[in-house]
Order: sequence, then C-alpha cells, then structure tokens
Amino acid sequence: MDRPWRKKRGSKASDMNEKLNDAISRLSNLPEDRQEAAAMLLLDFLDQEEGAELTPEEISELEQFLEEVAAAEMVKDFFARARAQGDRSKS
Repeated sequence: MDRPWRKKRGSKASDMNEKLNDAISRLSNLPEDRQEAAAMLLLDFLDQEEGAELTPEEISELEQFLEEVAAAEMVKDFFARARAQGDRSKS
C-alpha cells in the first residue's frame, strides 16, 4: 500500500504544506464527530515525544480513517459530476 505521508527525507516543504492543506480541507467537510476524532488522533501524535513513532494499532487506525475520508471524497465527487452532467443534458 502506498503511504504518501512516508516520503523520503528532503521532500519539499511546499509539497507537505499542500498535502496538509488538502487533508484539512477534506476534514472540514466531515461531520463534527469525525472531525473531533481526527483532531484527537493528530493531537495525540503531536503530543508524543519528538522522534516517537506511532504504534501499529495507531497506524492501522489512521490508515483506516484516511481511507474512509478518501472514499467519502470520491463518492462526493462522483455525485457532483453526475449532477453536473445531468444539468448539461437538460440544457
């Protein structure tokens, strides 16, 4: 499984900022309880000692959450495209 957040050291900071901005944008579209769960995961990660790694369980939970976010975005994009095509065909 490709894990884009595990890029080699030396990647551009602007790329990371773009990815972080994209993640925050996606999270802002989720229900409040899902936003809170994501915030708790990230804050727990940030509160760990520098250099500390996530446990296998935390990695699994984060991967599952990110897959759900991606799937929700894909469904939302699909229906937006379908609505746009429907609007064009009515013209």
